[in-house]
Amino acid sequence: MSKVEAAALELKKRNSSVKVEPLCVFVDEKSAEKAVKDADLVVDCLDTLSSKYALNRACIEHKKALVFGSALEEYGMVSVFKPWVSACVECVYPNLSDEGLPTCATAGVLPQLVQLVGSIMAAQAVKQILGQNTLLDTLLFIDLKDASFEKVSLLRNPNCPAHLGLPLSYKNEVTEMCTRNGRRLLMLKLENPPKIEEALTKLSQNSVNAKLVGTQVLSFVDEQGSRFSYTSAGVLLAEISEVYSTIDEAKLVVERVSRMLN
Repeated sequence: MSKVEAAALELKKRNSSVKVEPLCVFVDEKSAEKAVKDADLVVDCLDTLSSKYALNRACIEHKKALVFGSALEEYGMVSVFKPWVSACVECVYPNLSDEGLPTCATAGVLPQLVQLVGSIMAAQAVKQILGQNTLLDTLLFIDLKDASFEKVSLLRNPNCPAHLGLPLSYKNEVTEMCTRNGRRLLMLKLENPPKIEEALTKLSQNSVNAKLVGTQVLSFVDEQGSRFSYTSAGVLLAEISEVYSTIDEAKLVVERVSRMLN
């Protein structure tokens, strides 16, 4: 089952009157446009900077308020943008690439920090719905190492790539995510992703016994014990076996499986 399907089920358990529409998509410019255009408010809980950029640009295009948050190690940030009239994510963090940046897989993240950032983001979302702009164009910096909170005023950057309409660039490469069950977790967005039914056939032709979990995810295990999930969004997730001790070995495993699917 995908994370969005699991989240939808949990929300329905908590409040059966809420209508939840899970979208199992990889967030790029095209999918962000579709997800954002009919929304009243957008809350950014994404892992990668490239996806954050895409969501930010969709909010500029469709004039949607964006609640932004991030957490790494012992440091977190929360802000609210109305990016079509003021500062945006790329005004603050322009021209960066996911490649080489620290992640929770390489640098770790304090669980209590994630809960704190998420709670503040949820509060800001409610405030936006009520018309209260407490963190608009203001970056709240959270430092749990020193137990401190600071606010920084943000200004629109005249050289912002998003506001200048400069194109985004994407690299389809294996990315290391946060660990799962003590194992490396790697992700790859396929260039020519097959539909779930096609993927099931291709894996079967390669003697891989995959099963459908929920409606949008295929799950399977290789001979060395690495666990894979392939989603209807064309994303391959791999929980790598301890047999592979280096990141290069782990990436080769993911690339081998991706060739079966492409």
